Amino acid sequence: MMHPSNFKFHLIATERLAFDRALEILFLEERKVRLWTVTDDHWLELHAYGIEGPKLFPLPYEMNVDGAKEFAWGWLVSQERPHTPYIDHDGSTNENAFEITKGQWGCLCRIRKEWALYYK
Repeated sequence: MMHPSNFKFHLIATERLAFDRALEILFLEERKVRLWTVTDDHWLELHAYGIEGPKLFPLPYEMNVDGAKEFAWGWLVSQERPHTPYIDHDGSTNENAFEITKGQWGCLCRIRKEWALYYK
């Protein structure tokens, strides 16, 4: 098992295959996630460990990479465009564009909808 600080990961893409492969890479470190949250800045975070509380919720069951892929993709495609001024969108972005990064200290990965994929 890799130590959590042994690598960094960041991906911005549109394809489901890229999404699945990204989670497979991130799950090399931990085999299951148990908790989840959505941050104020619209990131879905999947946690391998942590303390349940008002902002960190248990998943219905411990999920391996396959379960987490379905859960996270379902969440991603259900997101509606937030009404915030930071989105610079010119209409050329695929509705399934996303960003995935590696979390820290218990957070296996962070995922959010990417509304300005081409940064035009």
